[in-house]
Amino acid sequence: MSLVQQQTQQLTASELAVLSLLDSTDFGFVACQNSKLENLLCKAIDILDNYLRANLDGPIDPRIYCKLGHYHLLLKNYQRALSAYQQYFALDSEHYKDLPFLYGLGLIYFHYSAYRW
Repeated sequence: MSLVQQQTQQLTASELAVLSLLDSTDFGFVACQNSKLENLLCKAIDILDNYLRANLDGPIDPRIYCKLGHYHLLLKNYQRALSAYQQYFALDSEHYKDLPFLYGLGLIYFHYSAYRW
């Protein structure tokens, strides 16, 4: 990765603070379309995707997939959010304790009408 790419792939402290507060429970409460937040989420998704591609052989923290799922869900990219949540589900044996994950997964299931009464 070139120096220019590394510099554009870095987040400022204020951006990290905003991203750390976001999860699936913000769905419907934050406006992401055509906003600075949408650009920030896209930047964070690119950084996390690049990190995952660079570390295919090593151990990966499952929370990265969960955060990816949250960010995709906030952007209403349901397919990618579901994919990230499924990776998190497979890697973290205590996923049932993560309420924002369960909420986000439930929103996606509801979006696809994949629920049983």
